[in-house]
Amino acid sequence: MTILIKDQNEQDNSISDLIYNSRGFMPGKNYYNEEILLRSYPLIRKAVEKLDFNVSYYQEGDIKTSELYPGPPLKISVDSIHSQLPHGRSFYLNVVDSQSFEVRASDNKSENKGVKFGEWFDFQGIRYKIDALNEAKITSFQDELLVVFRSYSAVAGSYTGRINVNWLQEGASILSLTLNGPTPAKDADFLRRLAETYQERDLLTKNEQATRTVSFIDDQLAIISDSLVLLELEIQKFKENNFSSGISNEASRYQDNLDDLLGKQSELILEENYFNYLTNYLDGQEDLREITIPAAVGISNNLLNDLVKQLIDLQIENKQLLRTTKTDNPYLKEIQNRTDEIKSGIKEVINSLRQSLSIAQAELTRQINNAKFGLSALPKAEREYVNLNRLYKLSESLFLILMEKKAEASITRASNTSDVVIVNPPAFGGPITPKTSKNYIMALLIGLGLPIGLILLFDYFNDKVKFKEDVERYTDIPFLGVIGHNKDKANLVVHQSPRSAITESFRSVRSNINFFVGNGSSKTVLITSSIAGEGKTFCADNLALIFASTGKKTILIGADMRRPKLFRDFDISNELGLSNYLSSDIGVDEIVQTSPFENLHILNSGTIPPNPSELLLRDRLPELMAELKKAYDFIVIDSPPVGLVTDAMILAKYADHSIYIVRQGYTPVGTVKNADEMYRAGKMSNLSIIFNDVTVNKYGYGYGYSYKYGYTYGYGYSNGSGYYTNQSRTNSFLQKLRFKKRS
Repeated sequence: MTILIKDQNEQDNSISDLIYNSRGFMPGKNYYNEEILLRSYPLIRKAVEKLDFNVSYYQEGDIKTSELYPGPPLKISVDSIHSQLPHGRSFYLNVVDSQSFEVRASDNKSENKGVKFGEWFDFQGIRYKIDALNEAKITSFQDELLVVFRSYSAVAGSYTGRINVNWLQEGASILSLTLNGPTPAKDADFLRRLAETYQERDLLTKNEQATRTVSFIDDQLAIISDSLVLLELEIQKFKENNFSSGISNEASRYQDNLDDLLGKQSELILEENYFNYLTNYLDGQEDLREITIPAAVGISNNLLNDLVKQLIDLQIENKQLLRTTKTDNPYLKEIQNRTDEIKSGIKEVINSLRQSLSIAQAELTRQINNAKFGLSALPKAEREYVNLNRLYKLSESLFLILMEKKAEASITRASNTSDVVIVNPPAFGGPITPKTSKNYIMALLIGLGLPIGLILLFDYFNDKVKFKEDVERYTDIPFLGVIGHNKDKANLVVHQSPRSAITESFRSVRSNINFFVGNGSSKTVLITSSIAGEGKTFCADNLALIFASTGKKTILIGADMRRPKLFRDFDISNELGLSNYLSSDIGVDEIVQTSPFENLHILNSGTIPPNPSELLLRDRLPELMAELKKAYDFIVIDSPPVGLVTDAMILAKYADHSIYIVRQGYTPVGTVKNADEMYRAGKMSNLSIIFNDVTVNKYGYGYGYSYKYGYTYGYGYSNGSGYYTNQSRTNSFLQKLRFKKRS
């Protein structure tokens, strides 16, 4: 909505202009205050009260609850005798027919049925009355309504925060009022009522001066009227008793001369009364906005008129600032200082005018006394009559002057019009929310950006090895092979699933080990890692099975004497083992155990000792390794993590090749860097890496094996013991050749 605030040049000529040359009844406007006034809480609250916005009606839908405006033709009254008001409360209203309705609490704990329209009823401790304003329309509201009560303060506060008031453009006197809300019709009614309330306030402000002037004159007239009645009765009685045919011509001449002088004296008396009124008002009143200005009573002193109008403007500005700022605002103190200065200036002007008034009154008194002296030659009766008539004429002249001023003020009040004009009435704009296209774009950005951002965030803080490239990036240690993720609970995958991809991975690792260690008579392989849980024992078990399956005599040593678990995989005893051999004089044949698999023997870790590292440093370990190398083709050592203890470093010098296990998504990158430092420093030579537990779906990384083919490749027959004989290998090889020939 847009409204026009007319300035002095745009205002129409009113009757007050014909009566007064100055705008005494129309103080000028401060346009910088109009925005603040339209957003002021008192003005908005008055508009809300006129619209009865303290009661709202809602309809509950399946998805959301919407306000119903205009609501049903009802008027809800609350008994004000009760101390409790329903602010913040609500209840459900169900119209039964044109005569009755039902109410129930939102928590379903209480309800009233069969209540008649127009009758008082008690509900939840409050007394209500609901009147049907239109019985024909009320029956159309069959759905249950939610009635919500709010205080006028809360409603006015809501509109105060939502309304925007701005000048349409710089230099223009047109204000633009905008309001955003879910109920456009309700907000449009509010804007219209706000403009009307502002018009009423503006007109009331303009009429205040004339109203105060009329009130001042009425007080003066009340005093003079009594004197006039008494004097009139006394003159009539005197004439009846003393004159039968009237007074002489000479007495009439003196009477006319005194009438002129008394008219002038009455004007001076009115001025003196106003000066007394103004002085008393300045000394005794705090709200100086209700001062009657001098021009209203016929005092044409421009300086005094200007000072009084400045004082009124300062008081209005002071009241407006007090609504929005604290009392210790420096600008308020400045206004108070200026007010005190103007009040002092007004008093000085009054003192100066009183001096001039005294001189005029003295001269007028001299002329009246001369006239009275001339009357002394007249007969006594005529002389007394002229004196009585003089008093009457003085009061009458003053009465007529006051009546004239009152009429002028009343005409001005009746002719005033508001300076606020509605240019464009409230109009609905388009929906500002929700914006469908914007929501779709935001949903797309959030749907893509949020997961991508989380992935990047998790990736940034994830210090685990995820890809083979990560291993190659942080170390120069040779890459031995990739072992896939074991979906089965059993650790002995080579035995349980001989045709699986994991088994083929271990066969590939076996071939690569042969490349690293050559064709020596006995080959010792040490398997270690940085931390527990990376799959050392799993790799050691299956690598030993792979070596044994080729017909090579193999022994698997459980060198982890701190956390032994090798015996569980093969379901054998751990009562005697490496720790027992190193700490006593028992023989090798007493600690080596046969396994369920051909060509594979197990040397468990044995009883957990208090000092594993010291045991490995004893002379019996070299003797053990020398004896085992004579007896076996392959020795696989499952050692403790090299990143936690020194056991693996001690055992590494007996190994022909060491394997460092890195587990995908588990091994920290820092441990790989530490292994690279040991490799570069020569602490562990002949070292290579196995990338273990690689999951294709987890990181989109494939390890290159898929052996779900339809023909038998390699070791296709088992002899029931979990390993493959040379004959089976020969048959498989011949079958492969026949397949190639058919192809």
